[in-house]
Amino acid sequence: MAIKGKMTKERMKVLVRKIIVRFSFLPVFLGLLILVPAGTFNYWSAYVYITVLVTPMLFVLFYFLRVDPQFLERRARAKEKEQQQVVIQVVFSLIFLSAYIVSGLDRRFGWSAVPLHIVLTADAVIV
Repeated sequence: MAIKGKMTKERMKVLVRKIIVRFSFLPVFLGLLILVPAGTFNYWSAYVYITVLVTPMLFVLFYFLRVDPQFLERRARAKEKEQQQVVIQVVFSLIFLSAYIVSGLDRRFGWSAVPLHIVLTADAVIV
């Protein structure tokens, strides 16, 4: 029996498994979104960006697993109920994801030449 505010070991195992499966796809998915349009795996700034983006997410994930696993459980099963909100989420997700594709295409076709210090500064700002 679960104590109020606590999770059973079984529920926690299921939650951890679900989070590991879902979260492990994020760097792979982002890598594909950037590297496939780039046409190369030789794109060091993409790897740095993905690492800089995913690392703080891991810390937050571990924090909530330890402090408030029920929050993660609720977020993992949350579904938007209003159709209008679903449409807005889909549209803005496509716009957001297209930025990664454009980044890869920029690398492939050499549309811009961003100086190294700007790339590193932008990565530091993300952290």
